[in-house]
Amino acid sequence: MQLPRVPLINISIDPYTAWQASKTIQAGLSHHHLSSKQKYVKLKRNDGTFTDDPKEQVKIQSDFFGKEIFGRNAPFDNEAVENLRQIDTNISIANPISLDELKDALKRAKNRKSPGSNGIPIEMYKLLDDENLISVLDILNKYFTDPDYDIPDWHDVTLKLLPKKGDLSLPKNYRPISLLD
Repeated sequence: MQLPRVPLINISIDPYTAWQASKTIQAGLSHHHLSSKQKYVKLKRNDGTFTDDPKEQVKIQSDFFGKEIFGRNAPFDNEAVENLRQIDTNISIANPISLDELKDALKRAKNRKSPGSNGIPIEMYKLLDDENLISVLDILNKYFTDPDYDIPDWHDVTLKLLPKKGDLSLPKNYRPISLLD
């Protein structure tokens, strides 16, 4: 379903209230309101017993992914790396992002994907008019050009575990994905 574009002009509201309102709206758009109870699968502890305690499950999963996935060092061949073909640097990527480039990126972005920690789904950005897109563009361009400008929320990563096939009581049967803003 295509949502209508609504220009956001002459709104007299403080930024915090506007931010909270956008998070409430996105909850409806992303269907986070459909399930109020989180269901937990029992995970297997190292001793072979099971737990359905969410805090203990987080510990089990973080231990597994911290050691088995993110904590391992894979050997590589230095000579092979040195022999990789080098390509010319594309200096045009250092140019500021244009409004057309932002619109094109938004058009190509897939709907109904999980948002990052700010909770704003891509559909919200797609509804912005040019005036509001220019505000977003100014933030992006300032971030890329001003080394002193930082957005702390952009350093946060939300790790989601997607179940794969097999025994879901085992951490190895989950695939981690990182949700970024």
